[in-house]
Amino acid sequence: MILHENELTAQQYCDLWTAVGFPAPTPEQAERALANTLYAVSVEIDGGIVGMGRLVGDGAVVVYLQEVFVHPSYQGQGVGSAVVRALLDYIKRTKPSQGTVMVGLLAAKGRESFYHRFGFHSRPNETEGCGFLMKL
Repeated sequence: MILHENELTAQQYCDLWTAVGFPAPTPEQAERALANTLYAVSVEIDGGIVGMGRLVGDGAVVVYLQEVFVHPSYQGQGVGSAVVRALLDYIKRTKPSQGTVMVGLLAAKGRESFYHRFGFHSRPNETEGCGFLMKL
């Protein structure tokens, strides 16, 4: 397993969207998304990119894990965990020395327990309301 930093191509990005069952963004969307990414990690096995994850946000107060995708043939083999660890390590290395960075994500249905293992908690809870999403 080889981890690459900020080397993901638009084609690899779109291919992983399709592999996990989501409709891929357009090539223009993929290029713009990658250009505006704070940090991206991809995982190579046997010469192919089989997993990825991105960070988006301001890099100081709020950062979101986006598109933690692992090709179905490689799920359950530690690829997703390696991606999330790399993303969280980047946040820890680059966050301001003072203050707290809020790290958010939207988990695919049924994948919530994967993120709980890293210390993420679900909303709503006693102190935090629901998260929201709108597609335009």
